[in-house]
Amino acid sequence: MLSILRRGTEIQISCADQAIGTVTVSRNPMHDQHCNLTLELTRYDPSLAGELFQLLRRELGMPLKVTACTMRSLHAFLTAGGFARKRRCWELEVSAKDLISPLCAALPLTTARRGSRLYDACCALLYDHYRTTHAAISPLTATPDEFRTHLPDTILCTPDDHPRHCAFLEENELAYTATADPNTFPAFAQSLLHELFRRYETITTECDDCDSCAMTVKALFRVKDDGSWDTYLCAP
Repeated sequence: MLSILRRGTEIQISCADQAIGTVTVSRNPMHDQHCNLTLELTRYDPSLAGELFQLLRRELGMPLKVTACTMRSLHAFLTAGGFARKRRCWELEVSAKDLISPLCAALPLTTARRGSRLYDACCALLYDHYRTTHAAISPLTATPDEFRTHLPDTILCTPDDHPRHCAFLEENELAYTATADPNTFPAFAQSLLHELFRRYETITTECDDCDSCAMTVKALFRVKDDGSWDTYLCAP
């Protein structure tokens, strides 16, 4: 029989009065429809999973989310507890040597910076794109103004009053991409990476499989599956 004891953001888990680990709880104001769990257990026994997550749902009173490495034993444990894998994310650090084929810089790009009208237009494009692509996994609960405060100050985008494509940059990190025209985004991705590799030897980015823009970027590189993370959701 399991029992839990909550102390702030940490929940102690015991089985037959023996401690078997902790669960750390957090909330993300940008995605505040789930309670995020970080599991640190001494064993991941699927026979305990249903009871554990029932206790946690009762204690926390909201849907649960776990983001974790792609470990087979953890996958079996979460599945037994009523979770379903909804998203995989790859963390990339790549150079031009990792490209599958040479890049073609087909589209002209321009820079937009915070405070400009073009920056505001790109923020609106990204907000709509991000809200749509993440709605089924981790719905965006921030307002457009709240969302904007977390964005980098520099953008590369197509040179239009209402840009079709944009990428938010933090030096060599490709933080976010968005599009209003998926058919021409691959050409933008090639031009974007061509420019980034002109500036930097390596770039970093995260690619969620729910986001077609991110996956278009990922598809240009030879990428190993290590360094990936899964997101699991459990119904209330």
